[in-house]
Amino acid sequence: MRLESGLRMAHQRIGKLNHQIKVDLSAKGIAELKEAIAETQEELVAKCDEFCRRMAEEGVTQAKLQITTMDAVDTGNLYNSIDMKPGTVIRNGASWLVYTNCEYAEYVEFGTGTEGAKSPHPSGMGKYNQDMSNKVKNPYNKNDPRLGWFYGPTWTAGMGSRPFMWNSWEYLKLDSTIRKIAKEVFG
Repeated sequence: MRLESGLRMAHQRIGKLNHQIKVDLSAKGIAELKEAIAETQEELVAKCDEFCRRMAEEGVTQAKLQITTMDAVDTGNLYNSIDMKPGTVIRNGASWLVYTNCEYAEYVEFGTGTEGAKSPHPSGMGKYNQDMSNKVKNPYNKNDPRLGWFYGPTWTAGMGSRPFMWNSWEYLKLDSTIRKIAKEVFG
């Protein structure tokens, strides 16, 4: 999940900045104006970075909360892998990333197999089509009509989508979340 901010985003989401600079129209006044504008721009870029960093912190918190509430904590590997880092900044803004490097995170997010097809990802993304020719019925429950496969010693028909990153992104896009953090950062 990428969180970006810049002058445009600050203007659109937070409202117009009410920052006034008063100078006289002398050569010295114009030089002071130029310096004040540069300082204001640096301050705004720093605040945009702070805003994105705070949004990313909130994203990490939300992703971990989602993992917990969706019962996606087994070993703790996925939960502990959620982190954030600065992204690439193109111009006058900031970019932070919330990510996981857990090798099975996408299976939790999008689901797998026939169970994943029954409860697909909210985005509509996910690949549940499988070669069913080598699938077997549940050997532990003869009344289970589903076909599945063995994952190590365990038989499974897959798992439904538990969109912890999607739900975190949806939370971060809420105006109430954005305004709360923007008010703390921008005043």
